[in-house]
This record gives sequence, structure tokens and C-alpha cells, in this order.
Amino acid sequence: MSHHHHAKARLTKPSSWPFLKHFTKISLISLMLLSLSVLEFGFDNSITSLIQVMERFDVDFHMYLPLNETEPTHNHGTRAHEGVSKGGNGTHHHKARPQMDPVKLSILGSIGTPFRAAMLFVALLIAECWGRWVVFVVMQLGSLLGATILFTAHSFVQFVCGRVVLTMFSGWHDWLIPMYLAEIVPGPVRGSVIAFYMIFNYSGSVAAALATFFCSKIYDDPRQYRIPMGLMWITPALCLCFCWVLPESPRWLVRKGRMDEAIRALRRLNGTKNGYSPEEEAKLLLESIEEDEATKGEWRDLFRGTNTRRTLIVFMAIFLISFTGQSFVTKYGTIFVKGIGAMDPLQFGLMEKSLSIIAPLTLMFVIDRFGRRSIYFINALIYAVCLFIIGGIGMMDIHRVGNVIITLYILSAIVHIIGYHGVCTVVAAETPHLRLRERTLTVTHIASNIFEFGVSFSLPYLLYKPYANLESKVGFIYGTITLLGILWGYFYLPDTSSRSLEELEELWQAGVPAYKFGSYQTTGTGVGFRVTQLERHAGAGELGSSSEDLPQTTTTSLSGKGEGDGNYKGISVVHEEEVTIAEKV
Repeated sequence: MSHHHHAKARLTKPSSWPFLKHFTKISLISLMLLSLSVLEFGFDNSITSLIQVMERFDVDFHMYLPLNETEPTHNHGTRAHEGVSKGGNGTHHHKARPQMDPVKLSILGSIGTPFRAAMLFVALLIAECWGRWVVFVVMQLGSLLGATILFTAHSFVQFVCGRVVLTMFSGWHDWLIPMYLAEIVPGPVRGSVIAFYMIFNYSGSVAAALATFFCSKIYDDPRQYRIPMGLMWITPALCLCFCWVLPESPRWLVRKGRMDEAIRALRRLNGTKNGYSPEEEAKLLLESIEEDEATKGEWRDLFRGTNTRRTLIVFMAIFLISFTGQSFVTKYGTIFVKGIGAMDPLQFGLMEKSLSIIAPLTLMFVIDRFGRRSIYFINALIYAVCLFIIGGIGMMDIHRVGNVIITLYILSAIVHIIGYHGVCTVVAAETPHLRLRERTLTVTHIASNIFEFGVSFSLPYLLYKPYANLESKVGFIYGTITLLGILWGYFYLPDTSSRSLEELEELWQAGVPAYKFGSYQTTGTGVGFRVTQLERHAGAGELGSSSEDLPQTTTTSLSGKGEGDGNYKGISVVHEEEVTIAEKV
């Protein structure tokens, strides 16, 4: 063991970036490449809703209702639109502000969603037969195709077709990237890495807001929206250039019985320093999969035994992201602000997107430190309060309190990202059975897409005349759903921090209640516990590396103590044994 102690003494210099010590060059480049792809997803998602508030686009693609349908003043006719467009963003030139056509807004906001749901089956098929890497490459090619159709669009129908193709392929990101990341990065930094994924997602939104804001100020011809659309080609092209660096998921390779390739992938991802052994981890991954013989990885297994509970947790986690009013806060924010005339909608879009980056940055530093549950509860509560206040303000004269609504809008966007988009995405990526990961996520994402379609499609009708005309009072509807989500979270949302996926498997099989997940102690002899310990060696990390910052569960508290600590005698033997195995290999 002396060799091990020597290594330990050399390594416990405090690192200013504890996050980075769990990575090798390959795993860091893989993380950056997957994140770059997500940048494109964020950009694509925002660009179409931002372009919709550009006067030039609205005139070219006939997004306004004829004035006589909304205003009694007939004499402007459609000339009003031309007059408005010449003034760039000066929407205040006319007393009679033309209203956006709710039907067209509804189509653009929601049309891609059912297609995206259907395309997830294609992604599942590719992932099952050829692996995660091939899905990644096909996704980039599809995004390039969608961007090309959008860029060349000259009619509303072609624009809608481009939107559909883009959504079909870039919609795979939410399904693929968190799952891929959860499988290739070590347990101690899994939550932070998925938060990293979100930082890039929102950076894409900020880039889109910047592009549309400046183009709308500089140009008053179709270049206003053509240039931002042209930028959609950049990231998929870069991802295709560097995709050869990305390794296949070792857990997928083990499941397919391709052990040599799995060992090679683990070596590339985690290195071989500090007693980390790729052969040992591959053997443990196989052992973990073989332990549960009952689950064969078929569709009906999703609702069998402990998997029923897990499928429902993933379903609810993903369902809550869209059903707590994500579309209200993100997709229709700029259009809603344009409607109440409180400020320049593109300026609002830029401000909201820029401030939203605060959310995933905060999440990255807290999610592996404070656990999933507490972060969820705090943010969901603040979000519910914001929604009820937005709803209450809607009872007053909405045009007088525009600034208050804008402030609350931005605050609710930030806490929604942390509590829902953050925590729920992480838990959904960590919860499914190892043999059912793609299937669980496919079923739940398809269901979520159907719900999201319902929310996005109905929202313009809820917000505007001549339909429900609730305006900001929809805050009451989403606020109530949020409160029910908090109640659900108490009983069902598990804290999956700082354990390997295999150790979590043992907790699920033992039927541990969600609120006891954080404090539950696994046995030192279990496969999952040993994988968790091995993963702490990955990259330049080692056994004492990340424990100080994590909640004191058995797994982490053991690693924070020295080997000879009296309180942990029962487990310390296993710990020594494991390091010895690693050195022998």
C-alpha cells in the first residue's frame, strides 16, 4: 500500500478547480463537444421566437391580423404594416397597433413538437443498434438541413417546414446529451456536468438574442432575420469536424457485450492514474448489469418491479419542466412584452436571456454540494410565488405595471431553470435502469412533447383576444401546478447526488423511499459502492478528492476519512482490497 500513500501525498495539493481533476484530456474535450452541440440547440430554440417580433419578418411573412379584425379603424388597411416596418422597431408610430395573428403564432410555437416526439423513435432505434455516437452525428446533419430550409424560406409554409425539420433533429439534444454525459463522466461531478450542459444551452439563447438585437438595429431589410438564421450553420459544422474525438458510452458497450471496446473507452475517458483501473470498472459494470437478471431491457420492463416507480419519477420530472409554464416564461416572454408595449421586446429578450445564464452557473456550483432535493424545493417555492404575483398584477391595469411584470418574469425564468430544467433534467438522466435508459427517456420525452405541444398550442389562445384574453392571469394556472409539483417532490423526488449509477441501482432495488436517499448507507461489499469508489479515482481525482464538499452520505464520508479511521473499520477492508486489485491490474 505504500505506493498508494505516496501517490496520495503528491495529489492532495488543494486544486483551485476541484471540478477539473476528475477529467482526462479526452473526457474534457468530449464534454466541450457535447456542450457545443447544445449551444446550437439553445440558439435554434430561441432564434425562431425572437425573429417573430421583428417588424420586417412580421410583414414579409404576413404575421399580423388585418387591422379591421382587431380595431374599429378601417382606414389604415394593411398599409399600416408597411408604415410600421419603415420605422424599424418603432411600433409606437400608430395608435392602432396591429395584433399578431394568434393562429400563426400558435402554429410556429408548437408545430415542431409532435414531429420531434415521433423522431425520438428514430433516435432510439439508432442508439440501440449503433450507439450514442451515431445519434450525435445524425443529429448534426439534420440540424444543418433544417437551418438550410429556414435560411432559404420565402413563404410562411416553407418557414414552418424548416422549423419542423430543425425541431425534429435538434430536439434529440434533450434526450441524448444528459444521458450520454451521465454515462461517460464520473459520479462525483455528474450533476455539475449536466449543469454545464445547461450553461451552453442558455449561452446559445443569449447568442441568438444578441444576433437578433443587433441585426434589427443595423438593418431594416430581410437581412434583419436572414443573418441570424445563417449563424445556425456554425455549431453543427464544428461538431461534425471534431466528432471523431468523442468516445462511445462504455456502459452501452458493456451492455452490448463489447468488453474490449468498453475498456478502451474507459481508459480514454478516465486515464489509468492513481489506482484507477478501466478493466476493473468494466468488470464491475458487467457484474452490475448481470445482478438484475429480471430486467431484460424490453418495453414491458418499464412497468415491472421497481422500474414502475422509476419510470413514473422520470415522467413526472420531465412533465413538470413544461407543465409549470416554461413556454409562458421562455417562448412567449418577448411576444407578451411586445403586446403590453412595456419596452423594446428584443431588448427584453436580450436582457432575459443574459440574466438567465446566472441560473445554470449557480446550479453548477451547488448541485453536487447541496443535493438535488433541497435545491428543487427552494426554487419551486420562489417560482410559485412569482407566478401568483404575476397573476395578481394581471387583475390591475397591465400597461401601468409593465416594469414589475418584466422583473418578475426574469426572476421566475431564473428559478425555473435551476429548480426544474436543472434538477429535474439531472434526476431524469440518473434514475432509469441501466438496461432501460433509452426506452425510459424515449417514452417520457414523447409524453412530455405531447404535453408541451398542448401548452405551446393553447397559450396564445389563453393570452390574447378574441379568445380567453387572460394575459398575465395565466400565472394562477401555472402557479397551482407548481404547488402540486412541490407536494409530489416531497414524496417521490430522490436525492441522487455523489453516487455512481450502479450504487443508485442498489438503492432502487432495496426500495428506499425518496426522502431517505441522501442518508441511506450501502454495504461496502456491493458492486455499486465499489464503482463509486473507483470513479473517484478517474482523471487526476483520488479517494479524498471531492468528499469535503459533498453531503456526508456513507459513500462520501468514508472517502473523506483516512483508511485507518476507527469508525469505518467494517468498510476500510473493502477499500484496501479494492485499491490492491487496482494495483495488481
